[in-house]
Amino acid sequence: MFSWFKNLPAARKFRYLSVLNALNLFLIGIVVFLAFRIYQNKNSYYQEEIVPRQKYLLDMKSQMGFGGLIHHYYIYMLTFDINSVDTFGDKQEKLFNIILDYRHLAYITPEEDTALAAIYNTVGIYAQKIGMAIRLKSSGMFNPAEINDFVRIDETPALEGFDIIEKSYHTLEEKASQEIAGLLALFVFIMFAALLLLFLSVFLINYFVFVKPLDLAYDELKKKDNYTNIDLQIAKKIQANILPKDLSKFQNCKFTIRYLPLTFIGGDVYDIIEMRRGVFRVFLADATGHGIQAALLTMLIKSEYEKMKEVISQPDELLEILNNEFIEHYALNFFFSCIIIDIDMNKKILTYASAGHPDQYYIHNKQVTALVPTGKMIGMKKDLTYHFKQYSFHYRDRVLLFTDGLFEEFDKYGALWGEDQIRSLIESNVTLPVHQIIDLIMSSLEVYLNGIQKNDDITLIGILLQKSANTHV
Repeated sequence: MFSWFKNLPAARKFRYLSVLNALNLFLIGIVVFLAFRIYQNKNSYYQEEIVPRQKYLLDMKSQMGFGGLIHHYYIYMLTFDINSVDTFGDKQEKLFNIILDYRHLAYITPEEDTALAAIYNTVGIYAQKIGMAIRLKSSGMFNPAEINDFVRIDETPALEGFDIIEKSYHTLEEKASQEIAGLLALFVFIMFAALLLLFLSVFLINYFVFVKPLDLAYDELKKKDNYTNIDLQIAKKIQANILPKDLSKFQNCKFTIRYLPLTFIGGDVYDIIEMRRGVFRVFLADATGHGIQAALLTMLIKSEYEKMKEVISQPDELLEILNNEFIEHYALNFFFSCIIIDIDMNKKILTYASAGHPDQYYIHNKQVTALVPTGKMIGMKKDLTYHFKQYSFHYRDRVLLFTDGLFEEFDKYGALWGEDQIRSLIESNVTLPVHQIIDLIMSSLEVYLNGIQKNDDITLIGILLQKSANTHV
């Protein structure tokens, strides 16, 4: 039934439902206005018809009852006090005026008219009797022995008249109450229906204009996220395939690797090859940023490095060529730091060149030496010059390489862990095997972060020169 509505664009749904809301509010306004007017009319009717009836009834009883004309009638009959006659006349006149005012009400039932006439006639009988008593008294013909029979007047018609007027008053009051209650029930029903419709339209606005599109967008985003996750899984496999896998084949050097990308894929890349027997080349690069962009850059870096890693003999020369290749062939305006280390176990020499890479550490005879940068980062400027440095490298000597994600981590207070922490840990544990030093650094970092997520990719490479039957070390 509402399929046409479901198929409308969100903007048109919003317009339709907004119009419905406006109509609901208009309907509520009309109902409130009508209810107010009806209340005014009923209240006016109550004030003009019902309240006066109650007042007139009380006033008539007051003028006739105790302290009223009947009371003064009997006083005169018993005492012949002429003042009582004057008071009787005043009460009679007021009572007749009340009856006259009552008859001027907008709506008088026949029963009320008959009741008023009965009261009027009864008062008239009292007036006739008191007038007759005055005349007999003044002529000396009043017989005191006959006073009981003379005074007695049948008040039943007046009392019945009062009952009729009281019942009429209560009947009108009850009728008015029932009408007001009915109108109130109708008002409540209409208001409830209007508010329910308003709530429904607001709910529909929220659902079709906000919630449903968000659900659809979420489903679409989730679907895209699933596709992205699949792509990232594939990218992760591709990136894993460009990294060295079987390091146990290198018999003369032991390599310990910790590769920890921030997401599925990372912006760090490394490579380890044995260029010729007893000569190893280690490459570690860190592209700026992390995530997909950085991962794509690492593949580009690895691709360019692969072209020349076994062709160019000197690490400094390799960095110079790599820098010019990126500037000449890729207008990407990005930089990356890297370090190349050549280990010649035949000559027991370590040669390295560093393109803006953080200080790395070489451990020899319990002494820690920083392998400082020998040139600027790749991609900053064409025709950069790089230098190499050499150190002796003997049995049990160690090298620790890492990317800046290791020390550029912050605790919950925003304090930087820093490079000094790494060097301090290395110097304090200089006698440990390199893999244990790496484990100690990582555990110390986890304690420092105390559950805070890392904010960059981390790669560590530990190199240990070990004895082997195939070497001359």
